[in-house]
Amino acid sequence: MVDASKTRSIQSYVDELKNSECFKGANALYSDRCGCLRDMIIETKHIETSATLVFYLFPSVYFIPDCQIYIENNDYMLYGVICHKSSGCYSAFTYCESGSSWVEYSWSKVAPVGLPDFRYVCILFYKNKI
Repeated sequence: MVDASKTRSIQSYVDELKNSECFKGANALYSDRCGCLRDMIIETKHIETSATLVFYLFPSVYFIPDCQIYIENNDYMLYGVICHKSSGCYSAFTYCESGSSWVEYSWSKVAPVGLPDFRYVCILFYKNKI
């Protein structure tokens, strides 16, 4: 059973992200392009919401070409991302293990896609492999 005190909506993470220190001062110009901040983030924010779900916000260590391989060799498996599409617009992508492909969920469609554009990822979802 998930502890309700540790459960938050995706929107609350997005709101927190936009109000964080990362978007202030010299970084203010990047506030509408989440992905541009990926190389400026010093800390990875790690929030456990249940025994099987882990959220990472701007995990710069994973913004590398072989991030999928890196994840698969560790305890967590990447299974979803939230990408910043345009001003105030986000799309969710989930990985379907059975078909080894990604599916995009936006306000207007649910459709198979190639790899998400990791330059614009603002939230990554991982689950424990165990």
